[in-house]
Amino acid sequence: MTWRPRIGLEENGTSPPQAEIIYSLGKNLQTCHHLHRITEKALSASKNVKFENPHKPDLVVEFFKNHGFTQTQISSVVRKFPPVLMRDTQKILLPKLEFLKSRGVSSADVARIVSTNPFFLKSSLDNTIIPAFDFLSNLCQSQAKAIAVIQRYRRLSLDQLTRMSPNIETLRETGVSDSSITYLLIYEPGAFMVSYDRFRRVVEKVEKIGFSPSKVHFVVAIKVLCMMTKSTWNKKVEVYRKWGLTEDEIFVTFKRQPWFMTKSEDKDQWRDGFSC
Repeated sequence: MTWRPRIGLEENGTSPPQAEIIYSLGKNLQTCHHLHRITEKALSASKNVKFENPHKPDLVVEFFKNHGFTQTQISSVVRKFPPVLMRDTQKILLPKLEFLKSRGVSSADVARIVSTNPFFLKSSLDNTIIPAFDFLSNLCQSQAKAIAVIQRYRRLSLDQLTRMSPNIETLRETGVSDSSITYLLIYEPGAFMVSYDRFRRVVEKVEKIGFSPSKVHFVVAIKVLCMMTKSTWNKKVEVYRKWGLTEDEIFVTFKRQPWFMTKSEDKDQWRDGFSC
């Protein structure tokens, strides 16, 4: 890997010009073996990072390559989380990859998880990642499902995950199966982050509409309602009523296909949802 001669400390002991380090980083990413097609967005994002050591980005790129990350995955990590270029590969990055592997995650899946959610690398291993993983594994009764939640939930925080407990308990008290709860955790973990009072109101509304807690549509409806405010719901209901639907017909359609209420208010999409 070739860096331009001037990269290094200047004569007065200060760091080299930022622009020159960026130039060299770009050159390295573009020419390092199979990384010649690294995206411009990744390089642009890296310009926001102050490099005190011009060789560290080089080491980070090489580290990911040696651990089976593809050029696209490395690009994704750098674009989404530029500070990763200044992380210590052995003290900070490696232990987190090894933790995932110790829990049965393959090298290919480690690369996929990290490139999808590189903020995983920002979290403390001992204070956040391990406790959160244990919490989710116990909750989901599956390490694989716990990994799926971590991969989708960018704001990984043990405090946030712990706040999910009362809402999850509400679903269990209502008769929702663990498999449906896990489904919601994997595909919309943010739904559990609303306040306990609001979550309980949403659950009560879903019950009142007539959804069965034994069906997965129950948690899908919860997901939809947690995504929108009361005013948004009322606006959609009003639009559909103007098109001739009664309120009962709107709720029947919502029961049949909860995603119906997330569509834009145009007649073509309305007909598709109503005809399901």
